[in-house]
Amino acid sequence: MKGVSKEGLAAATEKALKFLAGYGISEERVLAVLGKPKHEWASEDIAALRGMASQLKDGQATAEHLFPILGATEEGPKAESKAKRPRAPRLKGPRPQCRRQSFAPGRHAGEPGGDSPDAYGERD
Repeated sequence: MKGVSKEGLAAATEKALKFLAGYGISEERVLAVLGKPKHEWASEDIAALRGMASQLKDGQATAEHLFPILGATEEGPKAESKAKRPRAPRLKGPRPQCRRQSFAPGRHAGEPGGDSPDAYGERD
């Protein structure tokens, strides 16, 4: 994208913003991700937006992932979703016994080839 004229850059900027608006992404969210106003965008910024647009179009990323909603924190929505989910009921009675399995079939912990630290050459 070297040598893009100012007019071409302006057209590419508007085209990118229009495409992203189709995914519900506001201009403010785009500005927040790029970290600078539109009049300072360079061809590298347009290339980055085109890459993000491709990820959206191909379903590789969501709009919320690439362009976080302004004012939303990572902790807030996750904490709320955990608080709203009901907990699974506790089962009554004895807990099931789990057998410890070694990494090597037919071997037991502590034997060569088992899951002891010696099997990996690690010693205290």
